[in-house]
Amino acid sequence: MAFGSVLKGTRDLLSRLVARRLPVGEVVRMRRGNKPTRVVALLRCVALCSCLPWFATTASQQTDSAAQTGKQAEKTIVYKNKKYRFRFVLPESWKGYSILASQWTGAVWDPAKREKPIREETGPVITIRHPLWTESGPRQDIPIMILTYAQAALSKEGNLSTGAAPYGPQEIARNSKYVFALPPRYNGVVEPGIEEVNELFRRHSLRPF
Repeated sequence: MAFGSVLKGTRDLLSRLVARRLPVGEVVRMRRGNKPTRVVALLRCVALCSCLPWFATTASQQTDSAAQTGKQAEKTIVYKNKKYRFRFVLPESWKGYSILASQWTGAVWDPAKREKPIREETGPVITIRHPLWTESGPRQDIPIMILTYAQAALSKEGNLSTGAAPYGPQEIARNSKYVFALPPRYNGVVEPGIEEVNELFRRHSLRPF
């Protein structure tokens, strides 16, 4: 018997049961052409149909699980900085990256007297550079500003200026001693690889320890 015919027969049977207001116990005593087994088959079909949503949900969950496993299987490499205690997870395509160390400089302002800065603050910047970067074909770097808790507090209060941008460094993570941040307008110049770097930050690829 075709599955579509079984479903149609099931609907017709249920409609008649509702119209006649038969109790469920009466169903097993129904006869149609002296073939009670057909009624049983229809009832089994009802039970099967009721399970279909469960099968669909299970299949969807298995698909999501497989997709998640695929993401976890992506090959990565890790840059580890023991001095400032953080890791950065990179795609395997970054193998051969280089590390540049530099300094950021900022001016500290007295909130009551904004005529001129009262002192200067400095700190390290660790930059991870893509292996395909060249002078003639630069790619987007991964710059990481490192601040002390006191410097981060000054920046949050608006009393530490590290550039011409109207906002300060954007914090991305911290450990027990340092705050890690993105420089203001770090991606102000659109270069190849900028979308990949933005995605790495969205994935929280910087892992303090």
